[in-house]
Amino acid sequence: MRLFRVAGPACLLAMSILPSPTAAQQQLAVVRTRWSKQVSGPTGGYGWATGGYTYGFNNLLNHAFSTGASVNVTVVDNLASSLAGYSAVLVELGDFGPEGALSPVEAVNLAAFVASGKRVVIFGENFLWNSWNASFLGVLGASNCSSSTINTTPAVPLSQSQPLTAGVTTLAAPAPGCVAGGSQLFTNPVASLLGPSQNVLALMDIDAVGGSRNPEFQQNVATWLVGHPFVVTPEPTTIVLLGTGLIAIGLGRYRVRRTYRSSRPSRDL
Repeated sequence: MRLFRVAGPACLLAMSILPSPTAAQQQLAVVRTRWSKQVSGPTGGYGWATGGYTYGFNNLLNHAFSTGASVNVTVVDNLASSLAGYSAVLVELGDFGPEGALSPVEAVNLAAFVASGKRVVIFGENFLWNSWNASFLGVLGASNCSSSTINTTPAVPLSQSQPLTAGVTTLAAPAPGCVAGGSQLFTNPVASLLGPSQNVLALMDIDAVGGSRNPEFQQNVATWLVGHPFVVTPEPTTIVLLGTGLIAIGLGRYRVRRTYRSSRPSRDL
């Protein structure tokens, strides 16, 4: 009994370090568009195919939405079906030209998901994508301000306290579009938080998450989309060693106390 009083709390502490399963795993839907499928083929979207245009960003998203060896990312063909079963959505860049606009059904489904308060990242682009830009930004209560005069001024964060811009000094956006409305993130209106809960990031340049550009921003976007910082699960060997060490400390304290008590003079007369 005395041994448990000393070593027991150490055992309980070691057990508390073990990872516990979450109630619901985060599921990301990557919505491909006709344009994204044309650019990178049937096996991936624009910026999503393995080894593709935004390979580093892909890895960050896969890691953010992974549980052990399982990556909880599903690629869906369009916005024509309900997205209610997902916890977050990334919408790839749509088609350029007049045919790029969302269909009425797609607009309704996007609006319904946004109204749920779940997070969305959606890509726009420069004036060549004006129909696409105007259609999705209209659903989100914003407007497209892209013109043939592309603003290449370096985008400087308006606030370092915003999670999406933390650690970002400037945003490299080679040929961005423009979003009017919402909560702007940079001096150049290339990114804005939209929606009833500011739960939608409209990013008006796919190149902003291309390759090695803007690594801090890419990390921030993945973290923001999943809704919490990445949690690094301790290795099993680390947990075992830590638990063993805590138990050893408890046993050591128990032995010291036994030795001390046995060496004290008896009070019996």
